Amino acid sequence: MTLDYITIPTAILRLKDLNIRQKVLLALVISFTEQGLKMSNKAIAELLDVWPCRVSGLLKDMESKDYIRVDNSKSRYRTIYLSKSAKVDEILLITKSISKKALLFTKSKSTFHESENINNLNIEKHTHKVQKLLDDSRAFDRFWQAYPKKQKKLDAQKAWRKLNPDPELAERIIRDVKQRSQLFDWQKENATYVPMPITYLNGRRWEDELPEPKRGDPDWLPDEQETEQVLRECGILR
Repeated sequence: MTLDYITIPTAILRLKDLNIRQKVLLALVISFTEQGLKMSNKAIAELLDVWPCRVSGLLKDMESKDYIRVDNSKSRYRTIYLSKSAKVDEILLITKSISKKALLFTKSKSTFHESENINNLNIEKHTHKVQKLLDDSRAFDRFWQAYPKKQKKLDAQKAWRKLNPDPELAERIIRDVKQRSQLFDWQKENATYVPMPITYLNGRRWEDELPEPKRGDPDWLPDEQETEQVLRECGILR
């Protein structure tokens, strides 16, 4: 495989936990998102200007940091896929919203240079869009962390994006989830009766009134009349 240049999004350049060769490799994998990257260690070593024996170490480190997934199930071809982690999703959101010609890596010069088309980008517009995508991603991460039943995350992400909550609504949803998580009905039997996250979002369940605790529930507190009744039942009051 001969490459004249590789597109590297600035979101990858800003990563602190990857070295420059790993950033180039991650950008290359992103270019083959769907079918995965099929390159031998020798080809990758030639591209990155390293010894072939170093490639496996670079890949293993990137895999441990949850940026890629290496599939060795096929005996003839090893395939490198992007990980489905939140940080990779964030990079992909930014990559899709900004022109891939904004920054190029030229192998012959081994330097970064601006593309001729970068001046044509509406930077202010894209910056606003990227910030909105980042805010949405972070808000969903907070929702997911608070939600007690963590199942079908991808479906929940799609429902969240379809809902497209503004910051105020996102805070209301997260606050409601935290409140409901304290209820006995959401805690009993290992959250068996908690709705699926996608059901909660699609059904706008945060708009439902919080149920009153029933007598016998751990979070039930009797009112004055019920307190008197309980005391009479216990023989304390006659």
